[in-house]
Amino acid sequence: MQPASISSRFAAMNLDMIIFGALWQALSIGIEKTAPEFATPGILLGLCFIVSILYFVYPTKASGQTIGKKLLNLKVVPKGQPKGTVSWGQAILREVVGKWVSSIPFFLGYIWAYFHPDRRTWHDSMGGTEVLSLVWEEEKTTAQKVQQIFLAIISIPAGVALITVAFLYTSLPLDSIKEKIEASGIQVGELSGSLAGGLRFENISRNDAGQKFNVSSLDVKFNLWALLTDNVFYIEKITAEEGHIEVPADFSLMVIFANLLAVAQFQDSGTNVRNLTMAKFHLKNIYFEHNKKVLSHLQEFSVKNLAVADKELYVNEMNFQIVGFLVKAVDVRSSFGRVEIGKATGGVTPEFLPMLKAPVDFHVNGTIAKNPKNTKIEAGLVIDKIKINYAAEKLTAQVDQLTLNEMFKMSVPVDELNMKLTSQGTTVMDMLSTLQVEYGVKVCGQEFKPDAEKGPSLARADRQFNFRMMPLPVLDFGQVVFAKEATLDDLFGYELHGTKQIAPAFASTQEMISDLCFQKPVASLQPTEVESLKPLEKVVQSGKSGGSLATMLAAAAGKKAEPVVAEEPTKEETPPATAPVAAVPAASPAVVAATSPTPTPTPGTSPTPEVAKVPTTPAELMKTVVSEAKNLMKQGKFAEAKVLLEAAPVITEGVTPAELGSFYNMKAWVYLYSSNPEQAAQNFESAFNARKDIGDAEGLLRSYEALKKDQDAQKWWDYIKSAVKANPGLKNQLTPNMQRKLASEVSAESPQ
Repeated sequence: MQPASISSRFAAMNLDMIIFGALWQALSIGIEKTAPEFATPGILLGLCFIVSILYFVYPTKASGQTIGKKLLNLKVVPKGQPKGTVSWGQAILREVVGKWVSSIPFFLGYIWAYFHPDRRTWHDSMGGTEVLSLVWEEEKTTAQKVQQIFLAIISIPAGVALITVAFLYTSLPLDSIKEKIEASGIQVGELSGSLAGGLRFENISRNDAGQKFNVSSLDVKFNLWALLTDNVFYIEKITAEEGHIEVPADFSLMVIFANLLAVAQFQDSGTNVRNLTMAKFHLKNIYFEHNKKVLSHLQEFSVKNLAVADKELYVNEMNFQIVGFLVKAVDVRSSFGRVEIGKATGGVTPEFLPMLKAPVDFHVNGTIAKNPKNTKIEAGLVIDKIKINYAAEKLTAQVDQLTLNEMFKMSVPVDELNMKLTSQGTTVMDMLSTLQVEYGVKVCGQEFKPDAEKGPSLARADRQFNFRMMPLPVLDFGQVVFAKEATLDDLFGYELHGTKQIAPAFASTQEMISDLCFQKPVASLQPTEVESLKPLEKVVQSGKSGGSLATMLAAAAGKKAEPVVAEEPTKEETPPATAPVAAVPAASPAVVAATSPTPTPTPGTSPTPEVAKVPTTPAELMKTVVSEAKNLMKQGKFAEAKVLLEAAPVITEGVTPAELGSFYNMKAWVYLYSSNPEQAAQNFESAFNARKDIGDAEGLLRSYEALKKDQDAQKWWDYIKSAVKANPGLKNQLTPNMQRKLASEVSAESPQ
């Protein structure tokens, strides 16, 4: 026998490493799948040591041959004893300690065999052994030589493949992954699984000034084969459950939903991800909190079968659910700012929209494009009682027998609404200016038929009734709609008029409403019936108005004006008692005695009823301009109101401070609704300096908030709070939104 050749020893070593690795791999995977609680690094390291003893040490002691050496006709023997057998001490010293020493300095102990005359490695020298070939090189047949070379060559890629499999399918690299994740500031309680089989993160958290969150569990699984064979980054699943995320105080999940829609437009952003497939993405029970107070609860967000190819995004199914709101979309396709929705269905409940009395269903399908000309949407709500269509820049909507009182919280007994609406344009202002609406209603069970000029009308005997619903100008739509006390009255104003042929008006408001709702005299009404008239009484009182400015100007020019029927004026309410007001912010002069407020221009307020007449004095002209501006704003015609007020001269002689303040106040609100808060602030301050009204202080607060001048806004907010504290009656002169804000802050400051 002669010392074994370097090539045969190299081939035998690779074969042994492949077989040993396969055995250890099978055992570790088996443990991870059947008893994952034992698949810890310490246990796996101990398992590796036991397998190495069984595979390397025992065969070397028993016969001097491992499987690899046996295939290559090699044998380990004591130095100088070709027929001897190694002892246990020699086997352990050679196979465990010696090979570890030979491997550490870049396998220098193995390379040493090239330079040693007897081809001995460091672990041979440490164990007092040598490796001999049982067949002389000269005696080897061609087949044996080819086999030796083949095994030496094939063992290299086989070893690399085995190492790759071990890296992908065992927990071998997890410690390194966890260490890198935690280096970024994210803490991971436990990481298990494998790169190929899927990773499970438990108790993930971060708590620093930038981000605060914790997630109970996160599962991630990739399909590496698809990446290798089809060049597709394939995510089989990403799921996360039970998370808590710290967010700002003004956070809303609807913002996230809106951002998802924006992301869905999938414009070309130069990204390098050209092929991506995701089988499942699922978030469940994620709580968004501010100072440990839950602001929003994402019950579920899931995506199934998402694919990105050639800069086009396709989603087979998507679900988004929060408390009181659910939407499910199927067949969503998007590319370069164009979103096509196969069908989206969902529902809204009173938990999400407080003004609702009952759940509302909806469905949407169509295309949303950056160019409105290419946008086409079809939608339906309340089992298609509301149908909406937008195509070729034209919006049409139809409402059929919508039972408003059953669906919405509202003060007025509007039993049913039927409406046809059309509008043309690409902006809100364009659509408002071309808006055409024809609608009829049922009030107290009485049907008001559409009338293009007077609004929905009801004629009975010698009685004529007219009813109108008008959208209100709302500065902060989200704050109004999602307020806990919100009703439909916050979005719409109402007008109700009644006339008789014999007399120009009903004898009283109650008589008119009694005739409409009960068709009997007021004196015969029961107490509960009288109580039910009160909401409509408010509508009638707020709906009384005089002639239009066009009628007055026509008369002033000598033209014959159309006759205007006057209604009997109602008894004027006594203004609230004057009370001391808190100190005014430094930006304004010292406060004087509080005066009766001029109502904020919200629907439901109109000028004092009077017969149309030509203004003969500057004061009357100013009153007429303010009155007509209010009417225009009630109809949503802000641009026309702005032109009217800017054209009118500012008159200071012959007018009271209250009248001058009213003019500036109206002008300020028009500027604020027209997105010009700087001009609004100037006019509100002029109004406040003229009459010292708390309503002007509210206008200044809103203007400075819109201008993001926090310091000035805070001054006026402090003034409003202190003024109301000094005179609680002033609270009723604020808008409903400001009253709610004030009540909310007082509640928050009160001791629990």
